[in-house]
Amino acid sequence: MCISFLPAEKPTKSAIKARSHYKDKDERPPGGKPKPPPKPTSLLTTPAELRRYEIPKGPGLSPELCSKLRYLKRQTRDLQAEVRSLRRMAQSQAESARESVKEICFKLKEMLAVVQDTSVMTERDRIARDEDFYRQDVVQVERDLS
Repeated sequence: MCISFLPAEKPTKSAIKARSHYKDKDERPPGGKPKPPPKPTSLLTTPAELRRYEIPKGPGLSPELCSKLRYLKRQTRDLQAEVRSLRRMAQSQAESARESVKEICFKLKEMLAVVQDTSVMTERDRIARDEDFYRQDVVQVERDLS
């Protein structure tokens, strides 16, 4: 028997890297976390956030262009307010529609239960009447035979 000894494997390095630390405490932002990236302009909805994007003033812009930009900015604000109100209205209408559907389903179930109960009752009444007629016929036949 031949036994060979293989060289022992070296331990592999961990895939987890050590966190990079700031060299000086002065470089570290307050709270120890970096600042988040700025929001895209499409997500800015409050007027305070939109104020950052004011109309640039300078010699290159004509007064007509500035007034048009102000008008467009005003229109944008009005349209955003209208969109918000329309969203609220759509949400309230959707909620009322859901409630209406629930009420109608409940009423339909009640009516179906009533209809099924009455159809069962009329079926029972018909069977009871048929049974009475059968008994009367049996009594009549017994009288005729006696």
